[in-house]
Amino acid sequence: MVEAACLYLWDINIDDLDESEFRERICKIIGEPANKWTVTKAEMEEQCKKLRVDPFGDVASRVVSFMERVNNIIETTGWKSQLKTPNMLKTFIKVVASCITPFDVRDRVEEQMKTVQASTLVEFSKILAEQLERTYQAELVMKSRGGDRKRGRDWDEKGQRTGKTRVQLKNEQYQREAYYQNGNAPRPKGGYTKPAPVERGRDGPPRAQGATGGPSTNKYGTPATARRTFDDSEQPTKRAKYGPGQDDRGALCFVCQQPGHRARECPNKKEDSARAYHLRKGKNAVKRFKYKQRKAELKAKRAVKAKIAEDGGEQRWIRLNGVFEVPYCPDTGADQNVLPQRMLEELMKLQPDLMVVTLKEPMIGMACNNLPFQANAYVDLALQLQTAAGPVKIPGKRRCYVVAEGDEFLASDDTLKAIGIDIDRLLEQVATLQLEDDGDDLEEDGDALKEQSHRSTLRIKASKAKLPEAKDEVEAALQDLINEAIDNQFPIENVQGLWRVLTKHDIWRLKFDGSDPPARVKPLKVTPKDGCVPYRCKGRKHNLLEERFLNLFAKELCDAGVIKRNQQSAWCSP
Repeated sequence: MVEAACLYLWDINIDDLDESEFRERICKIIGEPANKWTVTKAEMEEQCKKLRVDPFGDVASRVVSFMERVNNIIETTGWKSQLKTPNMLKTFIKVVASCITPFDVRDRVEEQMKTVQASTLVEFSKILAEQLERTYQAELVMKSRGGDRKRGRDWDEKGQRTGKTRVQLKNEQYQREAYYQNGNAPRPKGGYTKPAPVERGRDGPPRAQGATGGPSTNKYGTPATARRTFDDSEQPTKRAKYGPGQDDRGALCFVCQQPGHRARECPNKKEDSARAYHLRKGKNAVKRFKYKQRKAELKAKRAVKAKIAEDGGEQRWIRLNGVFEVPYCPDTGADQNVLPQRMLEELMKLQPDLMVVTLKEPMIGMACNNLPFQANAYVDLALQLQTAAGPVKIPGKRRCYVVAEGDEFLASDDTLKAIGIDIDRLLEQVATLQLEDDGDDLEEDGDALKEQSHRSTLRIKASKAKLPEAKDEVEAALQDLINEAIDNQFPIENVQGLWRVLTKHDIWRLKFDGSDPPARVKPLKVTPKDGCVPYRCKGRKHNLLEERFLNLFAKELCDAGVIKRNQQSAWCSP
């Protein structure tokens, strides 16, 4: 065998083969797989199609038993060497995740795998254990509320469903329908008795009491109308109960137009006619359902357009991820962006790979008129406001929480501030302009009025914290900060001590002052590590307000001599 291996496998002379080289070649053969083939995803799905998670037991036992079955599949199929590559192992984990039962646990595991790394079977087992623990807690809550007693949906120890069968449920449904149809008549005293025989007429129903000498009444006890009598030759013809018409011989069959039998009992009926009939009825039912669905959608769209036209105002629009435009409402009082579920479903049709993250615990918020709402998921979207002058892009992606109901996208205060829309600053500018305009015709009195209003404001703020009256703008700003701290539950008994600490030294400024002496602190020293390579980053993009502030502040620092401009530096930022 060694001679044949040297001749046909290794292509060397057997005399040139020493012991160490022979051992090395044998170990190489043992370490490699027997057959150099690659397992496919279809083969993985075929081997893993019988994988199931135990329906009962604690979380640890269910996870261990499931992963034991996975290891048995790997050992019996010989995939251990094949799954050493990261891509093959990742595909196998996805196939195993698709076999998890029940389906709600499988969906949550697949959603979590999109955001949490699951490159090994150990990491996958941790994700599975987390979701099973979450499901176990939910089952305990449902059992405490009696949710497992509905319709007899119980399970035995083997995982098989017990309780009432489908036939028993159907019979109960028939009994309920009969109860609703016959009414809730009480049982008469003495039990039910056999009714007395009544005299019947020629056509079957009981005769009216007028025929027996009593007053003529119908079956409801009300007086009956006079009934026209006919001779035998003038009796009106009756419409057949089963059949399209009536002839001299009786009811006709729908299929052969012959009397004496019904369509389902016709001997001339084709064998596949019943199947074709049911298929035709099913197709017609589907067409009717789709027609009603399209009609309802068109009606809803017309209602929305009519509402917009009735309001008479211009609709605001925002573009989500650059593909879908929806109406929005800018709300400066909102802390988070709110996206209705209906808009998210429409966006998912355009972008099926959009990642929606489910919250571990639902977020409870408060809407207008103190109405609570609940958000169970969120999604990160790129927002772009549509204006008459053109689109306005909001930097970065914004987190939007999904709610069940709503007609408009709700833009939060932080989203508006990201593009420089701050309602408080705008109101301050308007107030300043109004104060300046009102003082133009007052000459010196206008300045006195402005100073008086400013002092009254400072006096009110100081009285809130029982602080002395502010002497200048710096002390007024410090008192504003103290009042804000009091609003955030700062102890009122420590306010005086805090005020003494803040005003002990003259170290506070409302803006940078280059004439102040430098701080007596040690300079910051940056020591790069060995092997680090300098990197020149691109200039960060800012909105117009931020860019204007940075330019003015940098110019102020340059004028004061704190920093200096160096265009020759190799690593300066543009």
